[in-house]
Amino acid sequence: MYPSDLMDKLKSWLPLSTVKKYQPLLVFSLLLLLSACSSRNPNSFYFKAGRWQMAPLNHQELSGDLSSVDANFPVFNRKPISYKSKIFLIAAGNDSANFLQEIVDQKKIWLDKGYTEDEIQCYYSYPTISAYHNDAVQFDNLASELIQFRSADIPNLGADIRKALSNKVDYLYLYISSHGLKPKFKSDSKINSLGNYLKDEFPYLGQHLIFFGQDPNGSSNTKMKLHAIKEGNDPNYLFLNSNYLASLFKSNPEVPKFIVIQGCYSGGFIDFKGIYSDLSKLPNTKILTASNSERPSFGCESGQETTFYGSAFNTNLQRSKAKRIPLTNWRDLHEKTIDTVHRLEDQLKIPENKRSLPQFHEN
Repeated sequence: MYPSDLMDKLKSWLPLSTVKKYQPLLVFSLLLLLSACSSRNPNSFYFKAGRWQMAPLNHQELSGDLSSVDANFPVFNRKPISYKSKIFLIAAGNDSANFLQEIVDQKKIWLDKGYTEDEIQCYYSYPTISAYHNDAVQFDNLASELIQFRSADIPNLGADIRKALSNKVDYLYLYISSHGLKPKFKSDSKINSLGNYLKDEFPYLGQHLIFFGQDPNGSSNTKMKLHAIKEGNDPNYLFLNSNYLASLFKSNPEVPKFIVIQGCYSGGFIDFKGIYSDLSKLPNTKILTASNSERPSFGCESGQETTFYGSAFNTNLQRSKAKRIPLTNWRDLHEKTIDTVHRLEDQLKIPENKRSLPQFHEN
């Protein structure tokens, strides 16, 4: 939903004088609700009989039937990747079309810069049924672009990255767009608090994560993934964290790596409160993120064509005169992307203490 649509609805709910008086605050508050990617866990837990418990899966979740059957998406490409593969573009989120749109757009940018189809691997998640209906026109327009796209699940992506490194590529570029999840508890969470329950039951949630809508277990939302973890499934295959991502590169750490992560709180893949991640400690690594570790990014809800950061990054990448990834001035690209993101946030009058604050790191 666009801000203009939000205002139309507000005018039907509230007196016009109230809407005009508080318009900037109302729009920002609603946008923040829509774009707060950490709230992908509705009704997953409840407190009863003096303790926290997980909510049971509903009928649709139990059947695993959350992926859209309405859209005419091609089957995933399961062939081995080309030995030339060095660009990996991943639309990991499955609840809006914007993640996929920016992957499709970025692939065209790299092709225009002279890269070939067999150097670029693209990944996406089948949308949920509700996501497809919310963004049906956009998904339908994108479907024909997905003929050679692969499944955006973590084991599949991990195997392909390891394969590329074993092929001794001269560099590797990775772009991921999805929802980011900030840590769900603190180390000193109080007894009987939800944070304390999560710390005991799901220690994996104590780090920054990127949500992957597609996974081998068939769990399409956060609650399903948490049930899968309780059943003994490897959490590294259900949510992406910086340590797992770093582990993919350890077989060939000297290869130059260019990593861009679009998602709320994605700066946690660099550092969190001054503690640097394993990923950021890797040699020959440049990392760009859509936000810092404690801020949301914007534009991840249905109705947005792309995320704010994804649009800004692609726009400035396209304008860059560099044709090859290692020759790109990544710090300059980062600074220009920040300027574009700030202009988008200015249009919505987002206060300074709520800005996304994209991050850059090189090692």
